[in-house]
Amino acid sequence: MDDFSGDRSGFISRVISDPIRLRRYGGLALIIAMLAVAGGQLLTGLTAGMLTALAWVVAPVIAFGIGVGDAFFVRHGRGKRRILLSILASIIAVLTSCAILAAISDASGTWTQDLVAAALYVLLYAGIVIGLAGLIALGIGRGEDYVSSRIDRMSREDW
Repeated sequence: MDDFSGDRSGFISRVISDPIRLRRYGGLALIIAMLAVAGGQLLTGLTAGMLTALAWVVAPVIAFGIGVGDAFFVRHGRGKRRILLSILASIIAVLTSCAILAAISDASGTWTQDLVAAALYVLLYAGIVIGLAGLIALGIGRGEDYVSSRIDRMSREDW
């Protein structure tokens, strides 16, 4: 019988323990989900609906992975400006793509119109995920410092 060795960690624990790797895998998952969104818009039928639904279901998980990876840098005083700019850019991208998609007719016309609509849906999806990841990164990175300082101040006041 093999004894469980505590030093052999699983894949998930290795990925979660390394924020740089978590951010890298989150970015890779975002690219795959963006391809699923594009495929969902270009295909028809049940497959298209399932691809789009799957991409939207995993969007919070992807955002959380990227956000936790970025929170590591925010916690150490790096990347806050980049994250704020990415949140601003994602807001602009989401609003722009949403406005253009509202103006485009939903009826399938030509393949170029379908391709433009798919690209705008991909931009909408990526903007939402990146904006949510930035908010998570700022919340974890800056909030952790706030909570620890409040706990420290309360413990000093009790003594």
